[in-house]
Parts: sequence; C-alpha cells; structure tokens
Amino acid sequence: MAEDMWTRVLCPFDRYMYATLLVVWCVVTCMVCCQVNKLRESVQTLCRSANPLAKTVDFIQEDVESMVKELEHWRELSQKNTVELSKEKDAMESELAPMQQTLTDLDRQIKEQADLVSVLKSNTAKNDQQMSQLVTGIALACRQ
Repeated sequence: MAEDMWTRVLCPFDRYMYATLLVVWCVVTCMVCCQVNKLRESVQTLCRSANPLAKTVDFIQEDVESMVKELEHWRELSQKNTVELSKEKDAMESELAPMQQTLTDLDRQIKEQADLVSVLKSNTAKNDQQMSQLVTGIALACRQ
C-alpha cells in the first residue's frame, strides 16, 4: 500500500529513480550479505586454525614452566654439590698436608743417603786403589 502511494505521488522520472534506487539497494544488500557470509566463513576458519594453536601455546607454557622448575632444581643441586666438593677438598688438603711434609722429609733423607752412598763409594774406590798399590808394593818387595 505504501508503495502505491509513492508511485501515485511521484512523476515517472522519480518513479524510475525510485525503482533504480530499490534495485541498487537490493544489489548492494546482496553484495553486503555475500561479503558478510565470506567474512563469517573466514572468521570461522581463523577460529578453527587458532584453536589448535592456542592449545599448543598452552602446552608450550606448561613445558616452559616445567623446564624452569627443573633448571632451578639442577642449579640448587649444582650449588649444593659445589659447596660439598669444596668442603671435601679442604678436608683432603688438611689430611694430606702432614703426609706431604713427611714425603718432603723422606725425599730429603733419600737424597742425603744417596749423597752419603756416593761419598762411601768414592772412598771405597780410593781405598781399593790404595790397597792395590800396597799389595803391588808388597808383591814387588817380596820378589826382590
């Protein structure tokens, strides 16, 4: 009824323009609907793609948290073992100090004894030479 009213009031050119506008409006509305549908499909595709990605990111976050806790555990263990190793090293050095002193003393005594043996061998060699000369002298004296 409202359409009949407009068509009676308007002149033929205006009616033509009105009809053209109605057609253009229908075409634009159809195009907008198509684009909205395409946009809706694109958003749905994006959501379907983003959902697994979001789950993966959640898993990564959980893994990172787990790895950080494990790293902290190993750092604490390393620090504890470093302290323990330092204590053991100090204890061993304090136990070895008297033994090292004893070893140094024994090395010195061995060198002194080796020097004494060398002196005694030298004296023995000189004495052997003197004995040989005496025996030779006695033997020569006996022959005469």
